[in-house]
Amino acid sequence: MKATCEREPGSRAVLEIEVAPEEMEDEIRRAYRRLAQRMRVPGFRKGHVPAAVLDRYVGKAAVRQEALDPLVRWAYREAVTAEGLVPVDTPQFDVQEFGDEGPLRLQARVVVRPDVRLGDVSKIRVPRGVRQVRTEDVDAALEDVRLQRGTWIPCEDAAGPGDLVVLRISGRLEDGTAVDEQNVEGIVGDGSIRKEIDEAVAGRRPGEEADTEFVLAAADAGEQRAGTMARVHVQVREVKHRELPELTDAFAAELFDGATLESLRAQLEEQLRGAAERQADQTVIDQATRLAVEAAEVEIPEVMIERQISSLLEDVVRRTMRSAGLRLGIEDYARLRAKSVEELRAEYREMAESQIRTELVLQEIARQRELNPDQDEVDREIARLAEEQHVKLDRFRRMAEEPQNMAAIRDSLRRAKVLQYLAQVATGAESPPADANQGGESA
Repeated sequence: MKATCEREPGSRAVLEIEVAPEEMEDEIRRAYRRLAQRMRVPGFRKGHVPAAVLDRYVGKAAVRQEALDPLVRWAYREAVTAEGLVPVDTPQFDVQEFGDEGPLRLQARVVVRPDVRLGDVSKIRVPRGVRQVRTEDVDAALEDVRLQRGTWIPCEDAAGPGDLVVLRISGRLEDGTAVDEQNVEGIVGDGSIRKEIDEAVAGRRPGEEADTEFVLAAADAGEQRAGTMARVHVQVREVKHRELPELTDAFAAELFDGATLESLRAQLEEQLRGAAERQADQTVIDQATRLAVEAAEVEIPEVMIERQISSLLEDVVRRTMRSAGLRLGIEDYARLRAKSVEELRAEYREMAESQIRTELVLQEIARQRELNPDQDEVDREIARLAEEQHVKLDRFRRMAEEPQNMAAIRDSLRRAKVLQYLAQVATGAESPPADANQGGESA
């Protein structure tokens, strides 16, 4: 098989492919077998019709037509592999020659993953600043633990900041829709209750009532009711104070066997320092990635952007369905937002383009720097995932070895390697040669 490739603007590739007659023999034989299985020829059992009889019965042209689609797909795959192309859309084929005896000549047009020209990654620098853990930070963390271990005690006192209230909220929207929510819980003053209701119940005792009104936002009831006035009656059913444990060695020992208050504080401080270190590392990664993407040149094909927009929208709809217990399609979600599907897609376009650009740049860095996971790293990741998901290793390994799953594992590890590499460069831990990060076509 012979193939040539010409690149066109817009990340399009035009492949001119020629398959010699001798390379088509196996597929022609398979075409005969498929036709023999389908054809009913008098005097022959189904599936046992000789090739010569089929030639007379249906003609050689019909046999070659039967072989054409598999031959085209095979030749296209071989040409794409030979040229190092990564298609991102369905190809268009133009069969130019396929006679009784001669070669198969065809043209394939396809959008491929675009070339990425990197900036000089070696010049990226990001200062790594670690937030200092102060005594008051440890005090706040200890107070959070204390709050988590608190006990809610019903009382007859007026509701104040930090108290838990149980409410019944009833009333109507200005469009006539009834509202009746039973046993609504929230903590006064912490933002868990709408501001107007929070203010209405503050200072109220169990059994007391209040009226209030507010304007619905899109997050409350969807775009269609955004701006609608709600007038509601609020009844305080319960007020509960939180009884907090004393900060003693006994309290610490309840949390960790043998711990003292001093050792608990030390442990919390260590956790806070670890969190600060991780946050500093993540900030370096985020900023280094942003700088690498900004310095790169890449023209993203429209089909990639549209596909990513669809993926983002499908994810939003899926999460909305799960949280609201609804069965929605994108069209339903658009109506809920009082928008057209086109308007929704336009909202997500910038995010989709940014995500694709970032991934293309990271993939190109991985290609140029050969940042690929080895088999030991893959095996360790499979073991980690199996333990994390509480699945026996042998069973998880069988699932992981499915081509799609293995590709996802390798992609995840490769991406992690690139991010680690960028962080090392950005902090001066590694300085790659400048020419290793310049130009080049993506594979």
